[in-house]
Amino acid sequence: MNLGRVGRPLPEISAELRSDIEKIDRLWCETRESFGRTGPYLFGADFTNADIMFAPVASRFTSYGVELSSVAEAYRKALIDHPLMQEWSRLAALEPAEWQLDYYESLA
Repeated sequence: MNLGRVGRPLPEISAELRSDIEKIDRLWCETRESFGRTGPYLFGADFTNADIMFAPVASRFTSYGVELSSVAEAYRKALIDHPLMQEWSRLAALEPAEWQLDYYESLA
């Protein structure tokens, strides 16, 4: 996960990667349908440990502009817009340049 690196080129999506993305999309949609109707998060209005666990996934999807279903996309956006994620991103942007490693900064 590399916060603040939005707009990275999406590498070729292998069948295995596509399958993983679809599984996450389906999981998010099914969980929201079953438990999340009262708010924007997986289990409704409260930001829970489940959401915290998926925050890096949402960040990664954001970095690479991964296309999701409308329900999964709304959930991804809710995670990215949460105040804790906004604070995390803000703090990541303040990290000194010497902490950045060329190898990770140049990854597609």
